[in-house]
Amino acid sequence: YRGMRLMSVDIDRLEKILKVRLALEKLAGAEIMALRQGQKGFLAPLDEMLARMHRAADADDKFLVASLDTEFHMLLCRLSGNDTLLRCWESLSRQLTIIFGLSTLKKSLKSIVAEHDEVIAALRTGDQATFDRLMEVHILEYSRAVDYAKLVEQLRKLNQRQETRSGTA
Repeated sequence: YRGMRLMSVDIDRLEKILKVRLALEKLAGAEIMALRQGQKGFLAPLDEMLARMHRAADADDKFLVASLDTEFHMLLCRLSGNDTLLRCWESLSRQLTIIFGLSTLKKSLKSIVAEHDEVIAALRTGDQATFDRLMEVHILEYSRAVDYAKLVEQLRKLNQRQETRSGTA
C-alpha cells in the first residue's frame, strides 16, 4: 500500500457503496438473463470461477476465496455486456477491495461460496426476483458479517505505518 492514501473508514459510506453495488449487480443479472436466452454455455465462465472458489474454500484459503469472490462479481458485470455498468462497478470495487481485504469475516468460506451457487442457479432459471433477493442477502449481509471494530483498528495501524514511513507522523 506504499504511496497510497487509504480512505477513512465510515460505516455509513460503506453501506452506501454497497447499495450502489447491489443496484449495479441486479442490473447485470437482468441483462445476463436477457442476453443468455437460448444460448448454451453463456454462464460457463461463472461456473468455472465458482469451481475455483469451491477449491479455495476446501483448502481454507481465505485470501484466494476473497480474490475469486471479487473476480466472480466482476465477471458477472462483464457478462452483462454493459461497459458503463462494468466501469461503475470497478470504481466501487477498488474502494471495497482494500477495506474488505483487511476485514475479518464472521461467515464461513463454504457458506460464502454456497451463496454463489444459488446466484448462478437463479441466473440459469431466469428468475429475476430470486436473483435480486439472493444478491441483497449476499451483498448487504456480507457487510454485516464484517467485524468493523477490528477493521477500523487494522486500517488505523496501516495508516500509522504509512505515515511513519513517509515521515508525516
